Amino acid sequence: MLLLTQGTVFAGDYEIVSSLAEGGMGAVYVAKQLSTGKERALKILRAEFVSDARTRDRFTREARAGSQVDSEHVVEVVAAGIDIPTGMPWLAMELLRGEDLESFVERLGTLAPAEVLEIFRQLCHGLAAAHAVGLVHRDLKPENVFLATARRVGVPFTVKLLDFGIAKLVEETKIDATDAVGTPTYMAPEQTEAGRSITSASDVWALGLIAFRLLTGKKYWRAANADETNAVAILREVVFDPMEPASLRAKSLGSTATLSTAFDGWFARTVVRDPLARFANATEALVALEAALDDPEHPFGTVAMPVPLDQPLSHSGDESVPSMVDPRDIPTAREINVPAATRVGPFSKSAETNGRPITSMPPTEDVDTYQRRLSRGKIRNWATVAALVTVVGFGAYRIRQKVAEPVPFAGHETEPNDRAPDANPVPFGARVRGQIGRRLDADRSDRDFFRVTVPAGTSVVQLDYRALPNIAPCLLIYRLGSDDPMLHYCIGQADRSLTVPTLRLDPGDYYIAVLQDRESYVDASQTPVLENVSDSYELSLGPSEMPADVEVEPNDVHDTATPVAPGTTKRGKLAWMRDVDVFCATDTSPVQFFVEESGPRPHGAVLEVTPLGGPTDGIPMRVHPANAKGAVTERDVKSPWVGPKIRGSTKPPCVSLTLARDVWSSPPLPSVPPASDQDYTVRLERP
Repeated sequence: MLLLTQGTVFAGDYEIVSSLAEGGMGAVYVAKQLSTGKERALKILRAEFVSDARTRDRFTREARAGSQVDSEHVVEVVAAGIDIPTGMPWLAMELLRGEDLESFVERLGTLAPAEVLEIFRQLCHGLAAAHAVGLVHRDLKPENVFLATARRVGVPFTVKLLDFGIAKLVEETKIDATDAVGTPTYMAPEQTEAGRSITSASDVWALGLIAFRLLTGKKYWRAANADETNAVAILREVVFDPMEPASLRAKSLGSTATLSTAFDGWFARTVVRDPLARFANATEALVALEAALDDPEHPFGTVAMPVPLDQPLSHSGDESVPSMVDPRDIPTAREINVPAATRVGPFSKSAETNGRPITSMPPTEDVDTYQRRLSRGKIRNWATVAALVTVVGFGAYRIRQKVAEPVPFAGHETEPNDRAPDANPVPFGARVRGQIGRRLDADRSDRDFFRVTVPAGTSVVQLDYRALPNIAPCLLIYRLGSDDPMLHYCIGQADRSLTVPTLRLDPGDYYIAVLQDRESYVDASQTPVLENVSDSYELSLGPSEMPADVEVEPNDVHDTATPVAPGTTKRGKLAWMRDVDVFCATDTSPVQFFVEESGPRPHGAVLEVTPLGGPTDGIPMRVHPANAKGAVTERDVKSPWVGPKIRGSTKPPCVSLTLARDVWSSPPLPSVPPASDQDYTVRLERP
């Protein structure tokens, strides 16, 4: 990389004044534009990005794409081109003074909702203007949002979006395998796989993560908050790990910020893996965020905004930049009804997802596509460490409606059946024996696929697994024709069976995968890959007797909650890791919930109950057994928990139950509370 010294004239019109930043991809300088006399920010990239005439022409065209955007909130690109003597591409931009958003929040810690709204109103104006002309940013993150010193009286700053136009060129250029293109912290899942369509919804994903960053002072992904950031660990969270509501994640990361259930609902519509389930564009996201962050005590305009530091823009050459993509139809803003999310478990499903369930990929064990994604050109530098991620897979072989001719059912698995096309057929209601036998390789356990048809007229089934003595399993259920598991049950312990007595499944064909759970729930050590060629597990999916007083799974969000009529009691279990159960009253009449814990749970686990509605809406309570020893507090009670009297409202009240870490237990505590077959009961009474 050629470094320019003070006084050098570059591209015939830019005299170097000083250096702002240098990096592996290029450098940024303050330069005087000789033809106008104005100072500019001159960004110079490595010549490798434009190695032939076609890419040189494309660079010039796409680097100027930002000039198409009619918004003062997009940094102005004055000129762009290729320097003939050096072969290096360059952009001349307006020179800004101020502070990038990442430095701003690092300095201030957290921002108030009104402050976040001021930033987002300007940010979304620029982003929406770009979306309207078919531009997608692709690398939207706090470092690419600049708070420029305002030129108007009474305005604390002007938000500027940086660098529209050349990220796609950078992505596809064959530079060294160690060169990073962007960062996964704000990258949408579809950006990790070659060939996926990148739309304005990809920028919406980043908006959700940026809002969380500003309000909490933390990054949403746990691995991104570590002292040494691990790109592979972040990507695993982005693509596979279950996602919890923003309010719970903020608390678990140690943030003192309090996020509302309304914000949880908004966040759930931005950071959801299915792009079609997100807000369609920045305008829709902003309208909904204004409703979610509405604060009557501190309305917009009454809060004194902090101002950025007065320093020149030093947009590092190591930052990747966005790209122009094929235009798409951008829907106009419409009125948004932001759903309240449950405070625990997967995100609530919006009414506008066309009935498609919002699912998370299985926690740490899954999917060969992850290694394929890492090995493709989009994330070349992380491919070398992909072998460290112990994933097994399903997505490498897309499930098709047509599969190989099935072999007759023999009562036991028939190898090979470690991929969907080779799944063993199992009659509905029959029991099959299998083994987690010879591992696929040093980092992946054996996995077994079975295909079961739920007959017409059946709506509720029973799933039954009889345990192996030395291997903790995960059971994944896929609907035929889908790559994403609709249900996943990771038991978390060896030698423990699982029965889901009432599981709601529509008639049709399903795949069930059985594999080793590789996640360690006690500490950060990696669980070794185990084999067992002596013992067999047993699996069946069949008719359910459907007991009237038992919860019906899945019931982890409002939309699928188990109904409870006044005067009745329901029984439930939190039988797999991170299980969540939601119960809702059958009508809006005044009611009162009672939750009773029947006995002690495994060390480190305690029942947590969160009211959804009423005066204590969203406030979780830990419910300990009646004979447990510990200090009763405003958050810790002994069984039974008696909920507040909830008067009539516009929607039925609910409670959400999950497991929390037991503060009354002696350390060390597990990182994830262990599941068990312990019963609890939920009773609903009229006050």
